[in-house]
Amino acid sequence: MDEWIDYFHLKESVLSDDNHSYFLHDNDYIVDELTYRVQAGDMVFIEGAPGTGKTRLLFEIIRKFGSKRQVVYLDCKNIKSTVDIKKLLLDRYGSWNRILKKLPKKMIVLLDNINKLDYKNCERVKYYFDQNNIQSIIFAAEDRHTVQFSESLWQRIGKRIIQIPALSERGYKEIIEDRIGRDNLNAKAIKQIVSLSNNNIKILLDNTRDILQYMEANKMHKISIEKISEILNAD
Repeated sequence: MDEWIDYFHLKESVLSDDNHSYFLHDNDYIVDELTYRVQAGDMVFIEGAPGTGKTRLLFEIIRKFGSKRQVVYLDCKNIKSTVDIKKLLLDRYGSWNRILKKLPKKMIVLLDNINKLDYKNCERVKYYFDQNNIQSIIFAAEDRHTVQFSESLWQRIGKRIIQIPALSERGYKEIIEDRIGRDNLNAKAIKQIVSLSNNNIKILLDNTRDILQYMEANKMHKISIEKISEILNAD
């Protein structure tokens, strides 16, 4: 365990970006809407600024539907060349179907950072949706205007575009208080960290970790907003 975690009596993963709980405070209604849309067999587009919880929403859908091997998740920013959509569907459905090359039906496909997927592959996804191999697709990106979609693909999405609202300053403050409590950093210190985190939850968690590590290294239990600015601006 890291020394700063023990110093502040925290759980080991408390500031990890792998902790998926933070977005549910304000966005549980979006999870309900996505769940309904998946069950209805729709295409949906999630749009939101960096760190607003788009990937977390997709992970929640995996949690809800992934047990039956019917969910395919792909982060398009990791694609270095053409992606084989057919192979992705076959691989997820099990070895016997791969041997028979039998495409599954009613799969759920989650495409993160869809702006990184080229036009040709977007059309392939649409094709397998039209063939009923894919039951529902959730696309996610920062800005829908940057994606390479055909007009017919947008027609299938229709008005099912969900825009994730940015958190308020209070919302960001509550995220940190939920993670580390109210005793380790006072309200002014948290407010200062929030102000230096560019409205990005990932940066906020990293900045909070940096401050707590500094405090532990210097055996501090309080820290001034001036020192916080000095530490975070130095990065």
